[in-house]
Amino acid sequence: MFVHETDVDRASPRSLALRRGILLSIAGAVTGVLSLACFPQDMTGLGFIATWRNCLGLVGLGLLGMGLVGPSAIWVAPTLVAIMSMMFAWPWKPALHHGIWGALRAPGNLTFATTGVPNLSIPLCLSIAAAGVVTYLRGCTLSESRNSTASIIGSRVGASASAPRWQAGLGRASLQTPLMTLGAIVCAAVLWGDIGKWGGSPRLLFTKVIPSVFFFLIPIGAVVGVICGQARWRSGLNIWQSLSSRSNRELLARASCRAMLITLVALSVPALVLSLVAAVSLAGHVPNSLVATELVTSLPPTLVVIAGAMVLAAAGTMLGWCSGRIWLAPLGLILALALMIAIPLDISRGPNPDNHWADRYGYTSCTTSPSHRVRVCSTPPNSAYLPAAAARIDEIYTQSPAPKSLPRIIHLESQGTLGKQPPGTISTPTIGIGRDRGMRPPNILSGAIAESLVYSTQAWCPGTQLTDIQIIYAQQPPEQTLSMNKTIQLLDECRQ
Repeated sequence: MFVHETDVDRASPRSLALRRGILLSIAGAVTGVLSLACFPQDMTGLGFIATWRNCLGLVGLGLLGMGLVGPSAIWVAPTLVAIMSMMFAWPWKPALHHGIWGALRAPGNLTFATTGVPNLSIPLCLSIAAAGVVTYLRGCTLSESRNSTASIIGSRVGASASAPRWQAGLGRASLQTPLMTLGAIVCAAVLWGDIGKWGGSPRLLFTKVIPSVFFFLIPIGAVVGVICGQARWRSGLNIWQSLSSRSNRELLARASCRAMLITLVALSVPALVLSLVAAVSLAGHVPNSLVATELVTSLPPTLVVIAGAMVLAAAGTMLGWCSGRIWLAPLGLILALALMIAIPLDISRGPNPDNHWADRYGYTSCTTSPSHRVRVCSTPPNSAYLPAAAARIDEIYTQSPAPKSLPRIIHLESQGTLGKQPPGTISTPTIGIGRDRGMRPPNILSGAIAESLVYSTQAWCPGTQLTDIQIIYAQQPPEQTLSMNKTIQLLDECRQ
């Protein structure tokens, strides 16, 4: 509705502000009717008000983007904000900041029902919509002026003489630098948001985290490809290419190679930088040879993700080559996201890092908890978290009603034991670092490791009852069950 304004419209004797105001009114009314039609019986919560709020906020973001960058970028800000809002789970007890960062996910109430905290999502989206409306009505823009043909011709002539080489030619028409920068920012934001899963471990970053978010990263290639393919429409190549000595196939191949190169840089640079940061953190606790081994041997899953994004970039280039429509880029993104979600593909499925480390290095790094003298051992890549694990184990044992019956040797792993395991399948009780990773280890691990202790202890010592072990580890209120004495006796025997 908002990108088809021409110089004739701007020069018309009719009021331009009135024309734009009518378009805005139509947009607001249509989104309101559609929101009500989707949720006719649910006004608040996640119904009509929340949907209309999101529509108005996204329209405002689009208008702001159109004013700051240009009509061709009207879809960028709404699409990025919508995707970023999907990158965390909505909490049961939201805080004030959840209504800002997660405005598109928040219910349509003025306060959060479970906490009573003010919900700022409605005022935030309305403020963004108002800013977009004002920008659009007043014609505010930071993009290149299109009000006179002379200014356009002058800017194009000057570009060939004064623009830096990296901005000139097809590189500039393909938006090479903005695409590389924006793609790298999105990739870095996605990976940094999961730092609790890979901090201090290049292997976890390359083999688990990047493959697990492939459905966010690979569609970047589709968007880049469509935009690079549409460069022929933005630069006028579609008009004079019939006179070119190069064939259409060669020109399409050049555009595809450029799109794949942009995608390669946008995804590989953030991954490489973050892996080096993790490697520096790891190098403070293990030999440099081990760090180099971890970096090199863990690359293949990440290379598969980058290769998939490059393939979609080539496919997107073909789509953009056929049409210069603005909506093709977001359509390509949506289709790529749907395709990645629909495909039953698990690139992260492979050797468990804990098993790999145990086979390669063994549990050779150990420490002893200060209070209860429990020996905690880990593989060298996890050795930095031994003091934090020992501190948490001391805390758990102090709260236990029967600490002398608990294991005296515990293995520290990345994930620990998740869920109930068959009896006798675990040789040593385990705890997991979980999401407590970072550039620096914490002083003490979180309470989530107690669950791993419960399940691994029951699997380590056959015949024990899960409820009894939960009570002994202070994970349930103290209670003398009929099987408690037998469980304690079995634990004492397993410790021998």
